[in-house]
Amino acid sequence: MTADNFLLYAILVTRNNKLSLRDEILLLLSDKALVFGPIRETLNYFGYKNKKVIWSTLERLASNGYLKKSKKDAGIEFLLIASGRNEIPKEPTHVPRPNKSWDRKWRMVLVDIPEQKRRLRDKFSAKLKEMGFARMQNSVYISVHDVLDGVQKLGQKIGIKENIKTMLVENIDIPDQKQFVQNLWNLTELNQMYKEFIDNNKNGYKNNQLNSDILKYGLRRTKYQYLNILHLDPILPKELLPSNWIGYEAEKTWRQMEKILETY
Repeated sequence: MTADNFLLYAILVTRNNKLSLRDEILLLLSDKALVFGPIRETLNYFGYKNKKVIWSTLERLASNGYLKKSKKDAGIEFLLIASGRNEIPKEPTHVPRPNKSWDRKWRMVLVDIPEQKRRLRDKFSAKLKEMGFARMQNSVYISVHDVLDGVQKLGQKIGIKENIKTMLVENIDIPDQKQFVQNLWNLTELNQMYKEFIDNNKNGYKNNQLNSDILKYGLRRTKYQYLNILHLDPILPKELLPSNWIGYEAEKTWRQMEKILETY
């Protein structure tokens, strides 16, 4: 597959994009200022057909101090300014792939946070999931990753260290470990998301004339879509994954796109 053809493939997946129109515009203008015509053309390609809605969203972003609006020979231009750059949608976090094989040990976190600290409890739970933990049962979280030091630091940072305990477990009496992790992380659904990502990027557009700006933006949107899937992935070792796991293939697909994105 050539780089040019792969660039065309990259935009397919963005049909199921999770970005709002507001976020779309901020991301689109993060590269350079554009007049309304090209903005509308690009957004129209990705499913935003209502000219009035696009214009009103641009106007609202300008009035909120995120965009600078000015008149040019080619039309009304919108420029993303410093305050607007702070509003660009953040890339979803994800668990980094370990640089060594699994030591076959399990990490557990026991949480006992009182109701009056519910906000901190919810924040802590969300952070645990970002680190690759799943809730095994009420107040008990489990992971395969060597991150217990990070958990302790997190607990101290948000002021609940005395409410958590961490454990390193050599062995868990589980008849079927693959089924165990499937139930915890819903790997079937995650695998389906990866499959859709690959399917949407393997056939491409044939005889479709698209300008480079649309192709580039489509590639950037696809990055957000891939990272949204990766955000849900606990990055489990191969021995715990189902035999039909295609997350690795999806990663290869994205790496090819990423190399093209880096050339812009």
